[in-house]
Amino acid sequence: MRVAIDVSPLAQTRAGTARYLNGLIRELERRDDVAVSTRSFGGRSRLSTLARDGVWYPFLLGRERAADVLHCPTYRGPLRSRVPLVVTVHDLAVLRHPEAFN
Repeated sequence: MRVAIDVSPLAQTRAGTARYLNGLIRELERRDDVAVSTRSFGGRSRLSTLARDGVWYPFLLGRERAADVLHCPTYRGPLRSRVPLVVTVHDLAVLRHPEAFN
């Protein structure tokens, strides 16, 4: 199986999501039946963040065709995808306590 993974969150954090993502990639690469490829729209600047959230996720990432499945390891993902899509939601605390998040 060909798995494309969005690694853009690595440009934003080295905390929990990054640890999850690195561990997931490491374990998937150990499997003989899985070929992992990564996709990224990097950068930490505000302009990069705006482009990533406004263009990359909603429109560009969903054009992926070279994989059997696309995994987005955060709540962000394309509006439409040409291949099956997996979006991981780690925490919904922002819904209950939005004032605690920027």
